[in-house]
Parts: sequence; C-alpha cells; structure tokens
Amino acid sequence: MTHCLALCRLAAAAGLLLSAGAFAQTSPWYVGGAIGVTHESNLFRTGGNVAAVPDTLVTTTLLGGIDQPIGRQRVRATASLRDNRFSDRSELNNFGYGVNAALDWATVARLSGTLSVSANQSLASFNPGDELALTKKNVQRNNAASLSAVLGTGTRLQFEASLGWTDITYSAVEFDSRELTQNTASLGARYALSGTLSAGLSLSHAEGEYPLATTTRADEFERDALNLNINWQASGASTITARLSATRQRHSQVTNRDFDGLTGLLRWTWRPTGRTSGTLSLTRDNGQDNLNYVVFGPITGETDISRVTTSLVATAAYELTGKIGLRASVNYSDRSISDIRLVNNNVFTQVDYNDRGTGASIGMTWVPLRFLSVSCDLGEQRRRNPTLPSQNYSNRSLGCSAQATLR
Repeated sequence: MTHCLALCRLAAAAGLLLSAGAFAQTSPWYVGGAIGVTHESNLFRTGGNVAAVPDTLVTTTLLGGIDQPIGRQRVRATASLRDNRFSDRSELNNFGYGVNAALDWATVARLSGTLSVSANQSLASFNPGDELALTKKNVQRNNAASLSAVLGTGTRLQFEASLGWTDITYSAVEFDSRELTQNTASLGARYALSGTLSAGLSLSHAEGEYPLATTTRADEFERDALNLNINWQASGASTITARLSATRQRHSQVTNRDFDGLTGLLRWTWRPTGRTSGTLSLTRDNGQDNLNYVVFGPITGETDISRVTTSLVATAAYELTGKIGLRASVNYSDRSISDIRLVNNNVFTQVDYNDRGTGASIGMTWVPLRFLSVSCDLGEQRRRNPTLPSQNYSNRSLGCSAQATLR
C-alpha cells in the first residue's frame, strides 16, 4: 500500500510539473517542484552484529528562487520545502526546509561584498561515528549568517574582511553534546602577481561553544589561523586553488580536541573540453566546529565530528549530448576523533579513536524539456576503523528524482 501511495504521488506530481512547465518563460525568478525516490540498503549505517535495515524514502519538494540585479547590487535567494516519507519506518517521517538569501553589494569606491543568511532543517546522520548508532528521528537545524567585504575591487591589491555566525541544534538528547554556536572573523589582503596568479595572506579567528558538552559546563573553544591562499589559472583548462593554514585550537573541557598544526586545501579544477570537467580536492581540517563536513549519501550528511580530518575527493562530469549529462565521484577520508557523548542515563563519556571512510557514486541527468530534468544516482559508502568505538558499515543507495521549474 505504501509503495502504491508513493507511485500515485509521483504520478500526480509529474502531471502538475508538466502542466506548470508548459507556461515556462525566462525571468529572474522561478518556482517549481520535485519528486524523488531513494532506496538505502543500510538506513541507520549499522555494522558488526547489528542487521542492516533497508528502506525507501519519498521526498516531495516545493522550491523557488530569485536572482535579480538592482543597479550595482544583486539579490539572490532560494527556498525549498521538503516532505520526507519513509516506506517502512514511518516514525522517521519529517519536514525539511532550506532558505538561503544573499545581497551582493558594491559602491563607487571599489568597495564590494556579500551579506548572506541561511536556515536549513533536515534529518541528521544516524551514525556519525559513535559506538551505538542512533535509530530514532533526530532533526538537525543549521542557521548561519555572514558578511564579507573587499576593498580595491578590480585592482591588483585588495583588502578582504569577513564576519560569520553559525548555530547548530538537534532534536535528539543523545546529540546534545554536539550542539554548537560559533562566531568567526577574518582580515587579510590579496595581490594579483599576474593576470593568472594571485596570492593572499589573512588572519582568522573563531570562538564558540558546545553549550551542553557536559552535564555541568559548556565546552568553549577558540581557533586562530594564519592563512596563505593562492589562485592560479594554470592554463585555459586548469585552475589550481590552494590554502595553507597554521592553525591553533583550544577547548576548555574537551582538551583532547586541542590542535596545533597545519591545515589546508589543494584543489585542481580541469575542463579540457566544453563537455568534460573534473575536480580533485585534498583537504586537511578540523571537524564540526570548522564546518568542513565530509558528506556521504543522498539522505543525510555525514557530520564530521573529528579533531582533524584528511580527505580526498575526485569528481568528473561529461555532457554526452545537449540533453544528457553523466557524472561520477570517489572520496576517501581519514578521521582522528575526540568526542564527548551521552551514555547510561546522562553520564557523559569521552572517547578517542580513528576511522576511515570511502565512497563512490555515478549519476545521470536527462533534460527532455527546457523546464524539466530527471536525475538518477547510484552510490556506495563504507567506513572502516582499526579501533573501537566507531562502527564499520557499508551502505548502497539508489535514487531518482524529477524536477520542473516555471520562470
């Protein structure tokens, strides 16, 4: 019966989207809808002696957005409302949303920047790396705001500054120790050495807290970094972006998360032809409080709770025809984790361990009409660890979706 309802909803949504798309016109705004079906072989990401639980998720989405220049300024915004329904585990059914808005501003004095805000709600990862995976609904909410400014736009020497705020909360008490509030600031300069090469130097500072890290005290932290950034247009087909940061992080309670060392990013973007593109990224960064997440799977993000993570991600895309696009990706991560988690009726325990994750996916997008696109993705994720408590697991996923927009 559940599968029948899912198919009926899919057919009804497709009919509505086709009807809406028939009136599509070009404009700075768009509205639309999407329907997606995803099957997971191991929904809760469990391993060991715990049997895998498969399930199918049907997601119905209403979406909209605008991209409108107003003089020197530009307003950009997107919004989506998602209804998520599981075939067997109805207690996990949830409502999600995503709102992202930005104002790109500029003045006559070569001063420009961006003001942005975002609010997102989704189902959190069931097993981010604990000894016991969570098998109940856990809604994650992420709210953020940022302001950036550049002085000297269009000149060889630019001065850059930014401010940011982030707040992350969870509905499940087991994740109380991971709720996070963070403020960030940075100040630096960038110089164009040539038309294809620029380098920047900046200082960044972050401070925040895990308010419920223990039963008695919040875990307050500070992070400072000296950052060297390089952008190099190596050729017409290749771009290299690099960041090297001397990073120092200190925690008031979870001192095993303290860190002194080098972090950074090296990314190569390659577009040898008009139809072919790819990226190769190597990163080494702190975990959740640095907000650099390693994301696996179409349903939930794998929240990075590590002290430091090294990850390698490769992606490739090919436009087979004007209407059909192919894509593929592989990833690897190595995490060093120090975590406080809730066990045994409000007793908090600190755990330290390492684990490794791998993932791969292939996908295709078909655009039969200008306003309609259909996508399918097949993926697999694995996690292996030499020591407890992180669980080994593997999961295979297959998802397809159809989206139509009216402009």
